[in-house]
Amino acid sequence: MFQESELVNLALAVVAVVLLLPLVRREEFRDFFLLFLAFFLLVAALIATVVEGVVLPGFFNTLEHGCYAASGLTFALALRKMTAAPPEGEPGP
Repeated sequence: MFQESELVNLALAVVAVVLLLPLVRREEFRDFFLLFLAFFLLVAALIATVVEGVVLPGFFNTLEHGCYAASGLTFALALRKMTAAPPEGEPGP
């Protein structure tokens, strides 16, 4: 069974996804693709959290934690990419 707080977290995340989807498609936000991907992986983990309370708890628990791990690595990669020095000859941020 799932907890009410998990449903609230999922509902808020779905609203955030709906608000972010138009930004993902805009050209000026292409540099933030990894941050969007990391956020969407967090939302996938929240979905897996709720689903694991209904069916296949072992599988969805593993999927949830895999999504959390992938999201953390993606956030780290995005931040490293954003803080890296620009290649020689290119203007900085």
